Amino acid sequence: MKIYLADLVHTYSVSNNSLLVPLNIGYIKAYAKQEHGDSVDIKLFKHPKKLLEEVYNEKPAIVGLSNYGWNEQLNLKIGQKIREMHPETLIVMGGPNIDSESKYRLEFLKKHNYADLLVIDGGEEPLSGIISWLRDTRDTSQLPNNIVWREEERLFSTDLNPVKKKIENIPSPYLSGYLDEFLKAGFVPLLETNRGCPFRCTFCGWGAAAKNKITRFSIDTVLKEISYVGKIAKGARNWIICDANFGMLPRDIEIAKEIRKVKDETGYPYKCHLWLAKNVTERNFQVADILSEMIVPVMAVQSLDDEVLKIIKRDNISKESYIEYNDKFKKIGTETFSELIVPLPGETLETHKNSLKSLFNYGCDIIFSHNLRMLAGTEVNSDKTRKIYQFRTRYRLIHGDAGIYKCPD
Repeated sequence: MKIYLADLVHTYSVSNNSLLVPLNIGYIKAYAKQEHGDSVDIKLFKHPKKLLEEVYNEKPAIVGLSNYGWNEQLNLKIGQKIREMHPETLIVMGGPNIDSESKYRLEFLKKHNYADLLVIDGGEEPLSGIISWLRDTRDTSQLPNNIVWREEERLFSTDLNPVKKKIENIPSPYLSGYLDEFLKAGFVPLLETNRGCPFRCTFCGWGAAAKNKITRFSIDTVLKEISYVGKIAKGARNWIICDANFGMLPRDIEIAKEIRKVKDETGYPYKCHLWLAKNVTERNFQVADILSEMIVPVMAVQSLDDEVLKIIKRDNISKESYIEYNDKFKKIGTETFSELIVPLPGETLETHKNSLKSLFNYGCDIIFSHNLRMLAGTEVNSDKTRKIYQFRTRYRLIHGDAGIYKCPD
């Protein structure tokens, strides 16, 4: 069975070294190959043009598209084109860009009418189940868990799998060699040592998607991945740790030491980007000591107004800890970064200016002020929150999110 999995982004005006390794679909391939072996032939795609060319040349049984806020419109155009070329191909979408309310899920599937099935939460087990379902039955009553689909004006869904504490049955796509082509092509390596977030920030879908839990990959696997990526991604200047709160777990010290070992042996990466845990001060300092000049520490606060923080259900790092962090990072010779979101519920021009002034006074070098994005499935995007705070929302263009991709004639 031929299967194409795509984590599409606009590649029209950027080079590979600004694109991220498609780790998400790598995990899905690794699990599917473990469960189905040589009966499935799975190819991974990042470039829209390459996917269209491959679909044109050979019809797949399944196309899977990752679904994020930044690629929804791109998926819409590419998905419609694939449906045009191959009406029989099963098109599956999965990812966090989906609302939890049924009426909005139905609207989404009406808009994306090329999509046959929508996967909710983690995609590894559902996609593997879909492969078996497509081969054996095609009876919708036999679909695996975590699936949503539409039939005319009605929405249907299967049960949800429980969130597990440990991730033990998903092979590493790095150690399986499935991401070598991207590493060798200069894509930025992503490393995921755990999934989920224990916090409940209303603007973010990270905690909600994981039911406010953290699930961990095996430490042995993580350490082997770091060593492997260091050997294959020679010359990669930047690595990204895509955990929500690096430094929260005691084992993160061991992980930082392994990254330092790769740096000392190979000279790379120059920088390791990570989002530090907010309230684990001593361990964060240990991480900073180990990674030293490599670390690009993002100490996001989003707002420093107490009332706003209460509304968005966020517990920030304390002022004292922030200043202590900032001084520590300055001593090891790295710039410090923070993030604000504007306008959050309850935020005013004055409170936002006060947050900026406080970060300046703390000694922060670089402050990113992000527009509040109404992410699907987040509390801040709910009808209730929109009504309470009388949000007036607009769509906006994102720099670089455009391209021209032609199918072969």
